[in-house]
Amino acid sequence: MRRARQVYMGLAYLFVLGVLVQVFLAGAGIFGNSGDDLNPHRDFAHVLELLALLMLVAALVGRMRWAFIGGAVGLFVLIELQYAWVSDDNSRWIKAIHPAMALVLFAVAHFFAQRAGRLLKGEPQLGAQPSG
Repeated sequence: MRRARQVYMGLAYLFVLGVLVQVFLAGAGIFGNSGDDLNPHRDFAHVLELLALLMLVAALVGRMRWAFIGGAVGLFVLIELQYAWVSDDNSRWIKAIHPAMALVLFAVAHFFAQRAGRLLKGEPQLGAQPSG
């Protein structure tokens, strides 16, 4: 159980790093020579999807609180929404949610990575009742 929780934390930190990579790939695609080569950015999104699903598996195997399970599911859902927000038939205002959501994905993944670390250290957790 402890190993699965360590895996969850590691995957969450990898997800944080992955968001940074995604932003870099988007910038390289937009500001590159051709100005529209976003294929590496699009392809790397599947890595983030996989990380979120693996976080879910680790949370279930590690018997982590529902908040951690929900965090992994939430990250996956937000990634799927990213595709919808950037679709060709949306207005520019809806499309603008796509890059802004990178901040949310980063923050949520970092939040759960930190909380998993606290869980491993035995500190009080999400939804835990204070003792005393």
